[in-house]
Amino acid sequence: MARFRLGSTSGMGWLASAMMLASVATLPEVAGAQTKAWVSGDRVLNLRTGAREEDHAIGVLRTGDEVTLLTRDGGWAKIRDAREREGWVLGAYLQSEPPRAFVLEERLKNLQSELETSRQEAESLRADNERLAATDQERNSEVQRLTRENLELRAGERWPFLIAGASILGVGVLVGIILHWATAKRSQPRIRF
Repeated sequence: MARFRLGSTSGMGWLASAMMLASVATLPEVAGAQTKAWVSGDRVLNLRTGAREEDHAIGVLRTGDEVTLLTRDGGWAKIRDAREREGWVLGAYLQSEPPRAFVLEERLKNLQSELETSRQEAESLRADNERLAATDQERNSEVQRLTRENLELRAGERWPFLIAGASILGVGVLVGIILHWATAKRSQPRIRF
């Protein structure tokens, strides 16, 4: 049941009505099922209490607003908006997919949000990297210190052996000299002139 007011028999009024009906025909049929739709074009659309332009406006919808399509009556569509208001709008201004500009804006917002998240993660990773580099430098310094200390300890372990060996050698040489001196005195002949 169409509630169009054609007014004049001019081609423009009839053509506009035909275009609205054609665009409504592109929306899926609603028979008890609720379908998502979006306000199209660059406009502010009145949400009305009934399916006529004379009915009272209870709110406005803007381009890209998502609505739930409840039913259609001629060129009008009964919808429920995001604020849970039910009303009627011209069906020609609804489309089955979000407007491209709206989709691009939402994608841009998502990408900006992802970029900010990535920046925060990168800053966090830089801070972690600096902290790990400082820790790594401290550990490298500690390894070098321990390596030097280990070398000193190894060198320190040799000294007792070297001193003991030198002492044994010194005592042996001294004993040898003493024995040689003692035996050399006895074996000299005593010749007296």
